[in-house]
Amino acid sequence: MIDRKAIVREKFSDPELGNGYWVPIYPTFPPGRSALGFHHDPSWGKKNGESGTSGCIGLRTPEDTLTLVELIKHFNVHKLIVAS
Repeated sequence: MIDRKAIVREKFSDPELGNGYWVPIYPTFPPGRSALGFHHDPSWGKKNGESGTSGCIGLRTPEDTLTLVELIKHFNVHKLIVAS
């Protein structure tokens, strides 16, 4: 589930969350973590040992994250289905 009301835009204290938006998601299974979501991954592609996330879905740029937020709001998205 995507919590549209909990989407926040801010400068995060953790530099690996990037600047921009946090889009919280809630799986239907216990993830073993305190929080999962979509956010900008500022180390993406830099090969600095920090690229990737610890379970979140990282987007390449702040603009990509903004586009995701705009699509979620425009189309009233509240559910994410992951299929293999």
